[in-house]
Amino acid sequence: MDKSPPIQTMTIISADPLRRQRPCWNEATPHSRPYMAALLNYRNKTICGGFLVGCQWVMTSARCKISGFNTVVVLGAHDLWANESAQEHYLVEQAYQHENYMFQNNTFSNDILLLKLLSKVRLSKNIQPLPLPTSSRDLSEGTLCSVAGWSPYQDDCKFMLYEANASIYDRSKCQKFYPKIDYGKICAGNREDDSQLFIQGEMGDPLVCNGVAHGILSYRNPCPPAVYTHIAEYIPWIEETMAK
Repeated sequence: MDKSPPIQTMTIISADPLRRQRPCWNEATPHSRPYMAALLNYRNKTICGGFLVGCQWVMTSARCKISGFNTVVVLGAHDLWANESAQEHYLVEQAYQHENYMFQNNTFSNDILLLKLLSKVRLSKNIQPLPLPTSSRDLSEGTLCSVAGWSPYQDDCKFMLYEANASIYDRSKCQKFYPKIDYGKICAGNREDDSQLFIQGEMGDPLVCNGVAHGILSYRNPCPPAVYTHIAEYIPWIEETMAK
């Protein structure tokens, strides 16, 4: 999944920090990220990104506004609005938000949400869960990771699955941009690297490093780095929740 060479990128289109993004992200190879999920509301509009972590479980950001049976989880998609045979749609049985999730001191603490689907997923080559960390250790600064999502941030971009590089950014350095982050967060994206000057997806999109989910996009500025929930810090909570 994520062990391929670094993603090739295009030339930046503007020096303005608010426009330092590509006209569209780099389109992912269709179905190369079979864990990706899109969350839709009852109006068929995207709420958030997410990713499959078990045969009946999707992980996303607690900031996502989930309304039970009115939320549809789309798996196996590449072009989100195309009639693709690989796509599967699932309803949500229950949403489990971390009990200590809150917005305080300009940061979202414990920003993690697990969705239990109404039925088990039919796994295929296009729908597969993403492994979770087995260690709580921080990744080294500069570790090359990647992000993906369906939010192109340009009106003329299609809703294909896009992807980009994002390397781990040291937490202490990241506090220059986000003073209130703690060990429940990691930062990724290097504004000194032209290949990473982009708006990093939407809430709930996964940060994938060496084929493992290490982060959930929580919030960001127009330029990197972005702030991700540090999944490794929540493994006990995840295991307890997914046992339900």
